[in-house]
Amino acid sequence: AAFRPETVIPPGVSLLTLSDTGAAEAGSYSIEILGAGSSGTHTTTVGLDLYTDVPGRPTLLEPADGATFVPLQPQFRWEAVTQTVTHTLDVASDPDFNEIVYTVDTLETDHTLAVPLAGHRLYYWRVHGQNVCGAGETPTVFSFTTLPIDFTLQAAPATQAICAPAEALYDVTVLAGSDPVALSAGGHPAGSTTTFDPDSVMPPGNST
Repeated sequence: AAFRPETVIPPGVSLLTLSDTGAAEAGSYSIEILGAGSSGTHTTTVGLDLYTDVPGRPTLLEPADGATFVPLQPQFRWEAVTQTVTHTLDVASDPDFNEIVYTVDTLETDHTLAVPLAGHRLYYWRVHGQNVCGAGETPTVFSFTTLPIDFTLQAAPATQAICAPAEALYDVTVLAGSDPVALSAGGHPAGSTTTFDPDSVMPPGNST
């Protein structure tokens, strides 16, 4: 370490340079600065966080690779990696992470999604560390599938009266749900027929 200048007439400033850090060990250091004058000595302290490399590759824990029926707002967990300042969690709908649906930077080794994912969908997740040396190693990628969401049906009008051979029309609405719903009808008058247009609805959607 070197001061420039080494002697300061108050009030004044000196620049402390800490060099040759290449051989030092990574870690957090508390550096004590001592000033000696005719009236006595005084000290002050500065901190140094020294990193010698980019972070390694975190080990992913949960959700496990290939997990199914994962909640829509899952908790993600991974193991800490030395020399990591922040972790970046990415969740995507494709393995190349061209369609990232959620990303967050965190100091922790776990994170619960703040917004729900879609039901019964395949997702991919990864975590990479960062520090002042740069981004960490290329991360491992895990996949998981969220649980299906149940659907509900509504039909309007609730009841109607017609004079045969007129047709009765009902608007059928499929609410919520995560998968296509096939529609059919029972209990109608003998000899009559039923049709739906369309006969399969992706929620939310309608059929007549």
